[in-house]
Amino acid sequence: TVSHDGKLLAVGCDGSRVTLVDTAQWSLVQQITLPGHSTVTSVCFSLDDRQLFATISSSGAVYAIDTATWVR
Repeated sequence: TVSHDGKLLAVGCDGSRVTLVDTAQWSLVQQITLPGHSTVTSVCFSLDDRQLFATISSSGAVYAIDTATWVR
């Protein structure tokens, strides 16, 4: 999914990882590993782009990640 300001692309991956890419340079910004060893099935940004939400397939848990610090 792309942030509302168009600056970041967030991709859910295997291994409970979320990869974030700068869309201007197509460079890696951050890679976040969430608890568990499953696939991130969905990601979305909050309307103000201050949080990223990610869901893990095995547990259905939703994680909120602060986009300023990349801490959940």
